[in-house]
Amino acid sequence: MGPRLLMIEQNLDYRANSDDADERRAVRDSFAESVIWGFDVATERNGKLIVDATSFFLRDSHGIARRLADGGEGTFAVDETRSAMYLERTRAFPDNSEIEARVTFTGKAEGPYLQTVIPDSGAFTVNLHHSFIRLPDDDYEPLPYDPRAGIIGLGYGDSGFFDYATDIGDELSVRYARRHRLEKVDP
Repeated sequence: MGPRLLMIEQNLDYRANSDDADERRAVRDSFAESVIWGFDVATERNGKLIVDATSFFLRDSHGIARRLADGGEGTFAVDETRSAMYLERTRAFPDNSEIEARVTFTGKAEGPYLQTVIPDSGAFTVNLHHSFIRLPDDDYEPLPYDPRAGIIGLGYGDSGFFDYATDIGDELSVRYARRHRLEKVDP
């Protein structure tokens, strides 16, 4: 959008699996999406945007400060002057990129636990890892969730969404098993 690149998280909890564009648009417009981050576009090369994502990686992406505060362990915030990209653990591959940052939090440890495991009660540093993974191609077949899988010890777990393109009276909830995509190398 203009000179900014917005990273948007779609709301995949509500969908319309339909060939009808109006149905899909109605559901998309009815449920909010979230802008995760905004990047300034530094340049464009061969139709690709180049951005500086450092501030995206040097943030509290795991909600550590909030969890510490909720647990009565103190009030902390990221100190960008003491944080940096951890290049030794940052790599790019054809199907994924692995990015790691050393992020330092400063504040005051007040609870009984945190100050026993950090050398300075006013600061601690953690490594935060981010993975960007190519999504499966269109040939991927999701496996419908069967609650019996948990009973017999397969331990799938499930994820799902509400499909607003279902016929009236049919179940809106669609559930799939969480699983790996396993395919024979030699059929």
